[in-house]
Amino acid sequence: MIKKINCIFLCIVLLLPYTAFAQNKNNICVQLIELVPNPEISSIGGEWTVLALARSNGIYKDYFNLYYQNVCDTVKRNKGVIHERKYTEYARVALAITAIGRDPRDVCGYNLLEPLADFEKTAYQGINGAVFALLAFDSRQYEIPVCAEVENQATREKYINEILNWQQKDGRFSMGQGSDNDIDITAMSIQALAKYTNKENVAVAVDNALRYLSDQQDNNGGFGNSESVAQTIMALCELGIDIHDKRFIKNGISLYDNLLTYQNQTGFLHMHWEDSSVMAAEQAACALSALSRIQENKSSFFDMKDVTTVEPEKKTAEVITPSVNSTVKFDDIQNHINQKAIEYLASSGVIIGISDTEFAPDKNISRAEFAAIVVRALKLTGKSLHSFADVPSGSWCEEYISCAYENGIIKGVSDTNFSPNNTITKEEAAVMLARAAKIEGQNVDMTETQIRDMLAQFEDYTKINTWAKAALAYCYKSGIFSQEELLILPQSEASRCDVAQMVYNLLAV
Repeated sequence: MIKKINCIFLCIVLLLPYTAFAQNKNNICVQLIELVPNPEISSIGGEWTVLALARSNGIYKDYFNLYYQNVCDTVKRNKGVIHERKYTEYARVALAITAIGRDPRDVCGYNLLEPLADFEKTAYQGINGAVFALLAFDSRQYEIPVCAEVENQATREKYINEILNWQQKDGRFSMGQGSDNDIDITAMSIQALAKYTNKENVAVAVDNALRYLSDQQDNNGGFGNSESVAQTIMALCELGIDIHDKRFIKNGISLYDNLLTYQNQTGFLHMHWEDSSVMAAEQAACALSALSRIQENKSSFFDMKDVTTVEPEKKTAEVITPSVNSTVKFDDIQNHINQKAIEYLASSGVIIGISDTEFAPDKNISRAEFAAIVVRALKLTGKSLHSFADVPSGSWCEEYISCAYENGIIKGVSDTNFSPNNTITKEEAAVMLARAAKIEGQNVDMTETQIRDMLAQFEDYTKINTWAKAALAYCYKSGIFSQEELLILPQSEASRCDVAQMVYNLLAV
């Protein structure tokens, strides 16, 4: 009788953590919807949120339909191109599309898996490209498209070997010298290789990687940030390794125990001393969903054979953008990527060419010209003239600059000077555009964590001047600037075509 009671007690104790998996998963999923009310193609506030919700087996039909519509709008607007160089975008979107029961091979007529058939372009990003491509193809055992025009046709074997080639002697997978996210990359590499451990070389690589991750754990069972813990949990789940495996218990503390130390009432923290982060919440939600799936004897997080296919909608909503009834044509912008924006603004009197037939799209634009364009775009008016010492009285730009100043669009480079003839930089333009958006009634406020999460996806985010960070983050969040760019280049000089697209996007927000 005592043995029976002890057995029952032991079972209850062992089940307690797993009950908590589900409860914590449900809590963070609810919070994610509040944090990301409008999911779209984005490495933050996009696919990871959708994946976490979809693989949690929650019923979020309307939310998934909203995401799918946003994806459709984007791929139709860009004619199937999500990014020219970052092919992980295609793979990440394909994973989310698959998770919600849609077919990534036909997203409003475009096959999002097709770009991943180009091995060279996919591997351009290094190990990340191969990892995400393999996860996408294996999520539902999709055939890799065969493309005659591709010079180096991708195969699963090539992607596996590409990942293995990035492994270091100590077992880690690394993006190269100076990389500061080897824990995450190692864990994600294991996730992609998990289905191939029947191959001897893969099995050895995975064992070495697990040893590296175990060695890197600190005395509190973690790695110093929540995302690394979450990715390692997901790696163990993909391999079918119990979360309480003794290799990953440090001082009696498991990875799951450590992850919960980053949880607060509004979500999850990146590091203990920071505010809640969307990125941290997304990764934690994915890890908790992965744990729950394993406990419930369901397929793993990235094995989506259990997903119920959703019948495609017969019609999709059209993209809402400013209507264009152009009567202005410039010879030097025909087939230009910004032609639509330029012609719309020129026809509206917002922007003018350097002649009746030339726009000079690549010519730089001055601070005075930019202020004038924003004033005309927003149809702003002013009551008085504000004098800057370096803006000549009676000059063409005096009234525009005064109006922009009176409406809070500009503040000058000092109390007395505006530098009207200086070329405007991207970060200067962002500050003016964010102020313009606020005048238009947009909520431009973002928390410090949201700002950091938005900007951290770009390699050169540390080069931004402090005074421009919030404005740049808003411009990327709202779509005024494209998140498809690899770099921000905050101090780069803005061209006339760049400015036309920025202002056009502002009017479409």
